[in-house]
Amino acid sequence: MEANKLIELPDLSKEVKKKVIIHHPFIKKKPDSFLDLYRIEFDEELTRIDFIGYPDTKKYDYGWWITIDRDSFIRPVGSEIKLKLVQAIGIPISPIKYYFISSKHCLPYTLYFPALPKDTTHIDIIEKEIPYQNYFNFYNVSLERVKRKPIIVGN
Repeated sequence: MEANKLIELPDLSKEVKKKVIIHHPFIKKKPDSFLDLYRIEFDEELTRIDFIGYPDTKKYDYGWWITIDRDSFIRPVGSEIKLKLVQAIGIPISPIKYYFISSKHCLPYTLYFPALPKDTTHIDIIEKEIPYQNYFNFYNVSLERVKRKPIIVGN
């Protein structure tokens, strides 16, 4: 019979990363465009925001396009902190554009930003703040509350 072997246990002294995922967050003010915020995921290293872009099915023509400005940022509501875009996946950086191929087509994409301060409960997601321009700016996005109705893309 073999002598009792010591079982190596994982090191529990290291703090486990806390990841928070918010699906369909409540948004106080969103752009007048065909773009929905699907999910926000964050931990102490990064903030990931998933969007779905789609053309207006009633007004669609073959010229509909989407892009993101490289100077996009997020900021905690009421703060001067600007956390600049780190990476964009699935959407081109301006001036390059993605052109929709049909009125039923949608474009899911992801933006990555640095980690938010720990006490953040609401953020602004800013592409560019120029009055009367059509940029994708979302104001007062809750990191605690979700909207109740589902997002519906195309018909």
